[in-house]
Amino acid sequence: MISKIYKQDNDDEYLKMRKEAYDTFPEDYFKQLQYIAEKGNNKFYVMRLLEIVQYLYSLHDNRIKDYTFNAFAIDCLYRGFLDSIRHMQKDLPDSIYESIKNNIQDFIEQSIKQLNIKNIDEELKTTSERECPYCDSINIEDMGCAFEEGTESSKGPTKILYTCKDCGKKFLLLK
Repeated sequence: MISKIYKQDNDDEYLKMRKEAYDTFPEDYFKQLQYIAEKGNNKFYVMRLLEIVQYLYSLHDNRIKDYTFNAFAIDCLYRGFLDSIRHMQKDLPDSIYESIKNNIQDFIEQSIKQLNIKNIDEELKTTSERECPYCDSINIEDMGCAFEEGTESSKGPTKILYTCKDCGKKFLLLK
């Protein structure tokens, strides 16, 4: 049995905060966000930020042909997607996930094509040692991305993306 779907943006406190921010700064989105950051919480800030960005991009549609984002910005965007999905309420109908998929699929496909990576294993060195396979430095940083191989019943090794702080190269650490 599916429980009632709770929509975060229907929260009375959020709606009140959003209205206050808009009424105070109707022409300035950045000041609206600053208002919510100072008087609200991170959840309200993120929701309003995403609403504003989605609205602004919907106005521009195809008028701007190319946007420039660095890989770090896109990586952070995908981390945000993953965090959102990982923390969603249980028992949501598949139609919710279908809607999310339909809204992000084109962007994801385009970003993967731009990466032009056939197989991450071919692009990055893999090691089981906690040191950079390029320069042997131990000054490495976990990038927070893990790739599990295999299936639920027969899991293979987990590969974790690391960056060397000395040479700047990325590599996969087997765990």
